[in-house]
Amino acid sequence: MEQRAKSKGLRVENQELRGKVLFTLCCLLLAVFVLCQCVPYSRGRKAQQSPGVKIVLFPFENISEERNALMQVMPILRERLEGMGFEVVDQAALNRFLLKERIRSTAYVMRETAHKVGEELGAKAILLGSISTFSSEREPQVGLLARLVDTSSGSVLWANHASATGDDFTTFLGLGTIRSVGRLTSVTVDKLLATLTIAPPYREPESIYKIAVMPFQNRSPRIYAGMIVTYIFMVELFKSQNFEIVEYGEVRRLVVESRIRHKGELDYGNIQALGEALGVDGILVGAVEQYTEGTGTSPPEVAIHARLLETNNNCVVWSGQHSLNGDDHIIIFELGKIRSADKLAREVISRLVGKMERVKWHRG
Repeated sequence: MEQRAKSKGLRVENQELRGKVLFTLCCLLLAVFVLCQCVPYSRGRKAQQSPGVKIVLFPFENISEERNALMQVMPILRERLEGMGFEVVDQAALNRFLLKERIRSTAYVMRETAHKVGEELGAKAILLGSISTFSSEREPQVGLLARLVDTSSGSVLWANHASATGDDFTTFLGLGTIRSVGRLTSVTVDKLLATLTIAPPYREPESIYKIAVMPFQNRSPRIYAGMIVTYIFMVELFKSQNFEIVEYGEVRRLVVESRIRHKGELDYGNIQALGEALGVDGILVGAVEQYTEGTGTSPPEVAIHARLLETNNNCVVWSGQHSLNGDDHIIIFELGKIRSADKLAREVISRLVGKMERVKWHRG
């Protein structure tokens, strides 16, 4: 009887010990997750101070569902840029230039326009981009896309994407959640600009393939999902050591001049002509099949398919598709959950670009 009681007591002690170990392990995992969330997104290079470098800050394109997003995002962007040492061209001077040149969209820039910006406003580069998501409700969300374009060459010097929700910062016992969209905007802008530099990235010339990203077709109910995916693809291709991207303004100019009406598709007769005009090795086309934000207990979902066309011989060198929902990365409890469609889209596109890096090209 005494032996049985001792055995029972030992089992209870073991269960308590296992419970303590499990609790400690969960706390460690939570701590690691929180630290990762607090570290700015900085794949690749770190931001560099640029004292005296003059740049133009184009008004971002607002493709979110919040009409007043620009009023909250642009002042913070300007403040951060000036804090990094950039000389940002006066808004009144920029407005006069945009009016004189009759520029309607500032989400992209043509090479000729970029050159004029350099000559007339004395700027080294143009920072432009889009507000992809902006929600000021109880659970705020912010998503930003940006590129830095050289005014002398029209080439992309830097590109990044950042998105966050207030719940991304929730820690143990529900602490840390950001409820203010103003504060979340500041955090997201810091994340966006964490790698900003005026110096172009170094790449091995013999291993680089120049890519033009055509506007993606949108088959989802989310308005502008096609353009959001197009811009995120540009960011992820830019970050790859295998690719160089063409600024979307040049792509857009040739799409209009060539009267290409159907997004996500390209006539084989146009591939070589566009390739020669843009000086690219490949053209990326595709479609967004699904792009939904999470609601309540339902996670966000994103599905994309893409094709890479080689311009030298009018052939498809790669085709791929990928889909994810926000719960696919959960480790334990809600650790690893992706709460915004923008962040989920970046994950999907990053995986597709990783597959593109292994493509066997026919050139040479």
